[in-house]
Amino acid sequence: MHLTSLLWWVNDTEQISAFYQEALGIGSDEGALLLPDGFRWHLCTPRPPCRARGPHGIVPVLEVKDIAQAKAWIKRLKRPVVFEEIVPGLARFIFLDSDGHPVELVQPLNVETWERGARIPEPPSPPSAPPHVVGMFEVSLYTRDVSASVRFYRDVLGLETGVAYFAHIHLLFDNLPLVIRPTWRRCDQSRPHTPALVVACSPDEGRGLPWEDRSLCGQGWPALFDGEHTWVLCAG
Repeated sequence: MHLTSLLWWVNDTEQISAFYQEALGIGSDEGALLLPDGFRWHLCTPRPPCRARGPHGIVPVLEVKDIAQAKAWIKRLKRPVVFEEIVPGLARFIFLDSDGHPVELVQPLNVETWERGARIPEPPSPPSAPPHVVGMFEVSLYTRDVSASVRFYRDVLGLETGVAYFAHIHLLFDNLPLVIRPTWRRCDQSRPHTPALVVACSPDEGRGLPWEDRSLCGQGWPALFDGEHTWVLCAG
């Protein structure tokens, strides 16, 4: 299966498009945010309220050229950074956008230069422009039951298992990994409000899957519900 895009619930499409143009230099096209690699976020209103201010459900992970410059730019826009770390080979942080959506930015690093306890440094000079976004790096799925989520996406959707470390398990679309991560956060909203996966599959791959007849955001795509506020839609 091919992960084509995300369905993104927002409060105001014009406002969120303006935010991402300013924050990440991402433009919009026909009601969708368009990443440099061609990946799309379809915008849909309205967004139900949610009091969980951290990662839960689907979180997009974008690669940037300079993580230090990106973090400084996001903080300059006064958006909260709710998580950051440097692990061997990768620097990452999560911020909340103007609608409260968690979004992750990452930069691959040289594994040999990793130091335990290192933090993302301040850039040599204040940034004067949005960070350079390369494209979608992966997609994270934060869940209270890692085993149940892995069973759904592996056994029901048919994704192959990739790398597994600690409690993080990579399941593989043919173009991007879906990383299953644990979370302790509890969300009070059962209606769709975190991003949904939009996948393309052949008729043979889709036959036999328990698709539900739902018209989320008027798209008319058949949908799967994974049992924990996360939706998968088939784009055909």
